[in-house]
Amino acid sequence: MAKTNRASEEIAEQFKPLIDEAKKVIFEKDYQDKVSDEEVLGILVSKFCKWDGIKIGEVCTNAFEDSNFHSLAQVVSDEIEKL
Repeated sequence: MAKTNRASEEIAEQFKPLIDEAKKVIFEKDYQDKVSDEEVLGILVSKFCKWDGIKIGEVCTNAFEDSNFHSLAQVVSDEIEKL
């Protein structure tokens, strides 16, 4: 079980500068302001997982669990098991 503390929140806050930098690298200048941080984070997760759908699904499931969306996490987990 993960522990919750201020240090983990501070680590999560470090994503914003990385997301902002990734927008500049991934998208054309005229489109950067139209892209949501969530879209960029999704692209980064995809690249981090080397485009492996099962690993991406596991990241998604863990994110849902962490935010107390347990039933949605279960749906995603069930779909992953079908692959």
